[in-house]
Amino acid sequence: MLLATAAPAVAEDTTACEAGGEAWRAGDIQGSIDDFTVCIEQGDLQPETMASALASRGNVLRVSGAVAHAISDFNRALEIDPDHPGALFGRANAWFDMRDLNQSMADFNHAIAAMPTMAEAYSGRGNVKSAEGDYLGAIADYDAALALRPSDSLTLTNRGWAKLSEGQYDAAIADFDAAIVIKPDYVLAYVNRAWTRYLQGDPAAGLPDAEHALVLGPNRVASHATYAQILTALGRKEDALAAFERAMALGGKEVVMNYQQRLAEQGYDAGPADGGYGARTRDALIACIEASCRLL
Repeated sequence: MLLATAAPAVAEDTTACEAGGEAWRAGDIQGSIDDFTVCIEQGDLQPETMASALASRGNVLRVSGAVAHAISDFNRALEIDPDHPGALFGRANAWFDMRDLNQSMADFNHAIAAMPTMAEAYSGRGNVKSAEGDYLGAIADYDAALALRPSDSLTLTNRGWAKLSEGQYDAAIADFDAAIVIKPDYVLAYVNRAWTRYLQGDPAAGLPDAEHALVLGPNRVASHATYAQILTALGRKEDALAAFERAMALGGKEVVMNYQQRLAEQGYDAGPADGGYGARTRDALIACIEASCRLL
């Protein structure tokens, strides 16, 4: 008599997942998504591996701009493992991208509870608190993140911004200085340090940083907007107008509308806040620059 035997278990194949990780590190976003998809659909993955693969693809999808699809992957991963730190962290960032700060906060809290040593989760929660205007709470979370990962230039810069928002200008500059030592080409740190000098009443001291930020990030709205504001304070009116117009050209309707609203708030007739840069908005902007007003 022949005895029935159990079929041998099929070994999972993570080759495509490993390729997805390599593609991600190489900057090939679509290739990474494609590889993770093959791994998820054909790799015969064990539950734990499947959760990690879904979380990884979700993070890549989020960076690609497919936030809703990313959340779907994070949800699937969390159905398998409700405490998966990577999926919780990824979904928290996706909610933040969608400006759902409540859900983002809940997921960051859960991620920290699941993995208390995850520095990036503290940093992410700090970003939520900063967006909510809780700058002291944000600073506390950034402190926790930096205690775990001291050389994180992004967290240093974000903490500097929170300190700046609290009026702690010297402490903010110290954080921007530290971030630049770690990452000498970090545009945002230069922009923020320039802006801090402006707020301290010394726009001339901020000018070199603003100019350097333009060299490092010539297509960044924040670089041109900060430069424009500093030029306004220094009385360089034509250069300021050109810099504001460059910021609007780069930022499109959203930036134009923001300037129109700010001009109207300060008593300048910029016309309807429709995002169109016409003669009325230009005339209002020129008048604002003449008066050394502040639009940021």
